Amino acid sequence: MLKPSVSRVASLVYFAQGALGISAVALPLYMRRLGLSIEDITVLTAIASTPWFIKIIFGALSDSCPIGGKRRKPYIIAYSLISCLGWFLLAVLPFSKIFFALSLIAANLGFAATDVVTDGLIVENSDKDSAQAYQGICWTSRGVGAVIAGFLGGWLASRFDYRLVFVITACLPLVALLASLGIEEASHKYVGLRYAFRPILQSLKLLFRTRGPLFWFSILLIVTAFSGSFGTPLFFFMKEKLKFSEFYLGTLMSVSWVGAIIGSLVYLKYFSKVSYQKALLWAVIINSGSTFFCLLILKYYSAAFFLFLIGGFLSYLTFLPLMASAARLTHGTDVESSLFSILMSVYNLGTIASMWWGGYMFERIGLVWLISLSGAISLLGLLVLKKIRFGTD
Repeated sequence: MLKPSVSRVASLVYFAQGALGISAVALPLYMRRLGLSIEDITVLTAIASTPWFIKIIFGALSDSCPIGGKRRKPYIIAYSLISCLGWFLLAVLPFSKIFFALSLIAANLGFAATDVVTDGLIVENSDKDSAQAYQGICWTSRGVGAVIAGFLGGWLASRFDYRLVFVITACLPLVALLASLGIEEASHKYVGLRYAFRPILQSLKLLFRTRGPLFWFSILLIVTAFSGSFGTPLFFFMKEKLKFSEFYLGTLMSVSWVGAIIGSLVYLKYFSKVSYQKALLWAVIINSGSTFFCLLILKYYSAAFFLFLIGGFLSYLTFLPLMASAARLTHGTDVESSLFSILMSVYNLGTIASMWWGGYMFERIGLVWLISLSGAISLLGLLVLKKIRFGTD
């Protein structure tokens, strides 16, 4: 049975997470206006994204160290304030690479931690009848937030100072904070991090010591993440070479999310019953194909609207099989939550590394070769598929 307070927090936190895209146009353009190279921008963005790699630590802290006997509500409030502060400092501090990176790290840390604590709240209130409903609420809310944010963020960036967009973004974590005030929690005893980190250490042993399916699946996650290495260079190509307006850039982001929502519906209807092995095979092929597909934007830029729609559609036909396979591989390990979180951290690490690598390579080989090389790297996933076994698939 769904609990209204949990549903409200889940929907608003994930909506706000999607709505963070309101700054997706203003943020890189602001850095560019300050004279940073594309390589500098990708490095700063990668550094600022590191909290998403270590977010399992925030979950362990919430699980084991209640504040006033409460494991979720106080942490959601505290982390929301940290994220709000990060975005606000980004708007008011004079620019320097150090201040900029620290402000973005605080913004991302707060939201990554809020995300994982909210997931903990959802999991502990889920049963066999409500688990899928909660997930549906989360991902639908995130998609709606991202679609709205693209249009609104592009419009704001085209009409107002970029710092104002950061102030507006700073208000989004407060949505999660206000929603959390209605959470009702039972009292929990203080356990201590010593015990909380045991499942994490056990998960790491399963991942790296056995060199089994989980290890090779983590390699697949990293390889797959490299398909996004050219995101920032492509953004600036569209802005500086193709002369797309801020509003149109935001519109393309929204359209991509519309495609992703359609892709998730198609996956659930037609592909969710396919064996995990075949689903991963198709995911690797589609991921590589959609990467090469981005080359069309450079030539047929007048069709960018439809190309982004298709690209978003294909991206979720890659992403959802990966998530389903991760859940299947972690099932029955007795550390499902920790192990799944670590796999997601591996994927986030791959994304961070790909941003860094993409900015470095773009300055040396150009956008066409960067996209082509990223597509080729994605195909390396085919080499590890045979080592990923699901038992009775």
